Amino acid sequence: MAHSLTTASHSSACAELGISVGANRTQTSLTRHATINKWSFYRPGSIAPNASDFVTLTAPSANDKLGDFRGYNHSATAPYTPADFNVNWGPGGTYATFEFLIYLNELNIKELFPSSTPYITVKYYLTTTARDSQTGALADSYTVAVALTTNSPPTGHTNNQTQKLASSTQLVSDTTFQVASIVSPNDIVYCDIFFSDSSGNQVVRFGSALSDGHVDVNTHERQYPWVDSVGTCVTRSGYTGCHTEINNVASSCTGADVALIVGSTAYSFYLRAVGIASGTYNINPTNCTVRIRHYASDGVTIKQTITLTSQNLNTSSKNGKQFSGNVTNSFNYDEFLKVDITTVSSWGTAYAC
Repeated sequence: MAHSLTTASHSSACAELGISVGANRTQTSLTRHATINKWSFYRPGSIAPNASDFVTLTAPSANDKLGDFRGYNHSATAPYTPADFNVNWGPGGTYATFEFLIYLNELNIKELFPSSTPYITVKYYLTTTARDSQTGALADSYTVAVALTTNSPPTGHTNNQTQKLASSTQLVSDTTFQVASIVSPNDIVYCDIFFSDSSGNQVVRFGSALSDGHVDVNTHERQYPWVDSVGTCVTRSGYTGCHTEINNVASSCTGADVALIVGSTAYSFYLRAVGIASGTYNINPTNCTVRIRHYASDGVTIKQTITLTSQNLNTSSKNGKQFSGNVTNSFNYDEFLKVDITTVSSWGTAYAC
């Protein structure tokens, strides 16, 4: 609980510092006490960046005011970044959106930027080494002004800034991260966040260690839902083996994934069984069971299983038999239908094309 903004006394200052009153405590010993919290907006002393750009507190050297404890909060915490998070983007496209909810807390930001506007900069790196050294190649960067509001300091208080943070938290929403800089569709982007000038030059770091301004973001390029064939059938007499293939064109059934529509429940694809015998690549299984499983985007959760019995595929060298239907749950990004043909009674036991 912060100290009152209107009054301050020897005993109230001691209470806020969490120390005993003590008859021998002087006003100077309180205003220059070693445990004064630099993160409190109001406090004795002044803050500034040190040589490493971390915030440092300098105690008063003169003009010690007991009244500078008005508004003092001994429990104030340093600004810090959010926890690591995930970002999905695409399918395809140029940009991904990164949103950082940054906890600014009570920092007296205008003490650190007395004659300029404070900014927050996010720099994106593709390795931890590059981020820690702050000299590696950047994947991207983003700079945004810190939101401020009018402040009315207590009369006579040394900290007399007329502006303060508009909120204890600020959402930094970067919609312009260029996905072309990501090495692969699924990659970790290592972010370094700090207070800067308008050009993104570092002025003050968060907290007291480099890691206090670090966030790791796991990126993923979303894909449209699709149909995929699965499994290798057990060897059929006269064949070296066989496998299933699907396509969205009957005459080109060569095993390409078939795209589905996000938000739709309908599916349609062509399926054939392929084996090697007598110089050809096709077989003609009859009365096969076709099993279709609708998987969630985690690739583990099964949303629905569909069994189509007594299907006669009658495949030629290329053509597949068309299957159309509906699933109970509509398709989302990265979900898929997994298809196989078999004559056994349970999924994934033995494939007998």
